[in-house]
Amino acid sequence: MISENSQKKLELWADAVCSQNLDVLMSYYSEKALLKATLSNHIRKTKAEIQEYFSGGEIFQDKGFLNNGITQVDYSQLHSLQLADTELLCGVYTFHMPEKKVEAHFSFFLQPQEESAFILAQHSSLFV
Repeated sequence: MISENSQKKLELWADAVCSQNLDVLMSYYSEKALLKATLSNHIRKTKAEIQEYFSGGEIFQDKGFLNNGITQVDYSQLHSLQLADTELLCGVYTFHMPEKKVEAHFSFFLQPQEESAFILAQHSSLFV
């Protein structure tokens, strides 16, 4: 079972994705965050690279994740590993888009007590 704080962080992340609010979404990532994104083979090692994944950038796979028209994010199969002041969350998220649903596995490494910059790392991969 995941902590209440971490559940809230997942909901905040989903709300920012669905509202396509890049500024709010980016405020959730730590300055040193890492991202292995759903629709890219590249590991993002800076906040600028993470932002390009979500908004669109120079890497050929950076078409802008927020441009997919996601209207809802559902979470399932949630698992948690709580460490001192961090929490590792693993599970499945389903992205609802106008003409399809896409499922992916995810891992978030969070600082659940932080109000902003709480995502230390995120990994996401499509179902195969």
